[in-house]
Amino acid sequence: MLILYAAGLVLASAALVSMLMTGREAALLVVALLLAGTFGINRLGYDEFAIIRNGTAMRVYEVPAFNKSMFVVFFDLLLVATATCCAIGLKTDNWGFAAMRAPAIAMIAVLAPVTVTVFSCMGLYRGTWRLAGVEDFVRLGFGVIGATLVAFVVCSTFVSAGTSISVFVIYALVKVAFSIGSRGSYQILDASHRRARAEGAPALIYGAGRKGASALRELLADFAAPLRPVGFIDDDPGKSGKVINGVPVVGSGRTLEKAIRRFAAGAVVIASDALPASRVSQIGELCDRMGIAMLRMEISFDHCAGQALVPSPVSAPGAAAALAGARATGVDAAARECNCPTCGSSPLMRSHARSIVEELRKRISSRRLFRCQACGWRGWSRVDDTVRYERYPTPPSQLMPEFDAVDVVLQ
Repeated sequence: MLILYAAGLVLASAALVSMLMTGREAALLVVALLLAGTFGINRLGYDEFAIIRNGTAMRVYEVPAFNKSMFVVFFDLLLVATATCCAIGLKTDNWGFAAMRAPAIAMIAVLAPVTVTVFSCMGLYRGTWRLAGVEDFVRLGFGVIGATLVAFVVCSTFVSAGTSISVFVIYALVKVAFSIGSRGSYQILDASHRRARAEGAPALIYGAGRKGASALRELLADFAAPLRPVGFIDDDPGKSGKVINGVPVVGSGRTLEKAIRRFAAGAVVIASDALPASRVSQIGELCDRMGIAMLRMEISFDHCAGQALVPSPVSAPGAAAALAGARATGVDAAARECNCPTCGSSPLMRSHARSIVEELRKRISSRRLFRCQACGWRGWSRVDDTVRYERYPTPPSQLMPEFDAVDVVLQ
């Protein structure tokens, strides 16, 4: 209670002193007091002021009006007007309303209907931004750029021949920042809310790859989970000290015991299919010796109802054995029966795309990249078992070690 009285006395004294200051000095004093109050309240740990930790900020998104498509449209119109004024102000360095009113009204009159039309045609008003992913934000960015280009053409043709393209470039950058920031605010607050929770036993995730990131998201998304991820363990030296989705890589398999003691971990979650059975057994023995749990993340799809999938020509035990062998050796099913066209060795390994061109070709075609461990050959092949390669020479001396280390089965 004395702290609150002292804070009130300080604020009253600051208000009295501000009467003797200029406007700029008083503004700086107010900013300093706000920063001091924010840090002070944070140190005191009052839940009433922890609007992110206790979920108060997220309740704003539960208002029914905010979930209507019409509200999103009007909000986009507000962002168009705000981004236009910011673009003109940044271009002319004149933030007076009288100076920017005429050009701003001319731009908004074109940008507003064009933006709503382009966003509607791209389906940006049909999705739910609470579950938005990277693809949704990329599509939003392209929508803003497309609407800006159309509006510039319309302004240059019908409104004014001397329209400045730099203003539209600045507008596009500001509008992208505003649109993605506003639509991604829920996920930012939700992620902060989940990371702020202190319940659950500390857990280490073994494997800092895609499956490890999936395990992290699942543990953070489930408030009922008894585990709280505090770090990653990975045997790749290149990932040491890195931060994966806000959680650091704190060690490797050799320093696992030290990491468990350091974070007082209550469990180790295995989130990697590349670990051999012997290594998993060693981790299990270590967990038994230290009295903690060892869990393994498994993703499977079980048939529950409806028509079953067409079975493979290989018998069920044979298919299971082939899949287990592929997981253990990193051999893709499409390359088990294929030989290297250069040295004739078998089997081939799946290879990751190493450039944007390769990634685009992989996405738009039915081909995948393979490599030979013996001679370093890399080439394209169809996903099925047809043996058809295209020469893609890569000398062994130029092979990238980071890709060699992470070439595993993509399930």
